[in-house]
Amino acid sequence: VARDTPGSRALAAEQDALQRFGSLLPAPLFAPRVSNYSEGQLVLEPVEWRARARPWRLPEDVAFALGVFFRTTSADEGGSSTGVSHGDFAPWNLLETDAGWGLMDWENSRAGMPPYFDLFHYLVQSNSELRRPTKRAILDGLRLRGWVGQAIGAYAAGVEIDARDGEHFLREYLRDSARE
Repeated sequence: VARDTPGSRALAAEQDALQRFGSLLPAPLFAPRVSNYSEGQLVLEPVEWRARARPWRLPEDVAFALGVFFRTTSADEGGSSTGVSHGDFAPWNLLETDAGWGLMDWENSRAGMPPYFDLFHYLVQSNSELRRPTKRAILDGLRLRGWVGQAIGAYAAGVEIDARDGEHFLREYLRDSARE
């Protein structure tokens, strides 16, 4: 429920993104279903979820599905140009359920984003708020080492791009994030 204009706009943006992009998520990802929407009010179907012991760890199948989502919304066949970004892909918006992984909080979703945006947002936000993965683990991951490297490799496989290009896109993500 929103009581002001900015809040109403955020709910409208979330409802619009869920309608436009939610059904495009490949398994094991899914978006919550809109139960009801009117100006200033968005009701989503409830999702039963469970807490994760290490929420900063991004499962490879989720990273791969996120890459497939980007590729299917990309402006070109190879997925290397721009596509749709969830916009706030972070551990607190990824809920583990019996049915898969619910991806919540869509009001920052937008088209025209570069590859890796959501993946690097997840890693950077996790580092900032949860202190995991470490900066060293992220840098090692760019060399395709450790679990971060496995997540980067899985994402790149989903997009069908070279995982070794991740460093360029991390710099781009950090530069763009610093402007906001």
